Amino acid sequence: MKHLFISRIIGVLLALGVTAAGANPDVESGEYLNQPYLAGIKVVPAWNAGLLGAGVVVADLDSGVRSTHIDLVGKIAPGGYDFVNDDNDPFDDEASTTQGHGTASAGIIVGNWNGVGVGGIAPSARVLPVKITDDKNETTGNLISQGVDHAAANPSVRIILLETVGTSTSTEEFDSFQSAVAKGKLIIAPAGNRGEASPFSPASSFDALGGA
Repeated sequence: MKHLFISRIIGVLLALGVTAAGANPDVESGEYLNQPYLAGIKVVPAWNAGLLGAGVVVADLDSGVRSTHIDLVGKIAPGGYDFVNDDNDPFDDEASTTQGHGTASAGIIVGNWNGVGVGGIAPSARVLPVKITDDKNETTGNLISQGVDHAAANPSVRIILLETVGTSTSTEEFDSFQSAVAKGKLIIAPAGNRGEASPFSPASSFDALGGA
């Protein structure tokens, strides 16, 4: 799972805007600079260059987001939606979903530099939570399409981060991807978790930036 997160965050980081003075986050662990994936994505030079993500909204299409988490206070953009339950409360119920996947990924992207636990890659950005996976961490092409359309319709969203993998892309997904790209959105999708040789959807789509 770590490699999946890393590859997606590379794309997010490359797309983030420049803002504020660079600084290292005040994290609890003094070992954060020794973690190899941080060097791999060159995140410290990016921070020092002021790449913190202010003004950027990342739509996180996953299990929803636990907006009350201490690392995500003030990091949730308005307008999220839960397409699984068809309501406007995309809350990540960690008790019923797989490991709070959406909350974890949101923390990696925008987690507060608050000296508690980890710090996010782009702490000045915000996340728009869009819930498209159920309590078994499963989704459908229709839910993916609805989620992408919803995110693409939000003028504040610059990046659409999909957190699902499949073996094929439906026509409705393909149409949604094309429409989102035409609106200037960057779609990032995972190529899988375990280094499989077969191509996965939606990362294999021409309209998505895939990460492995």
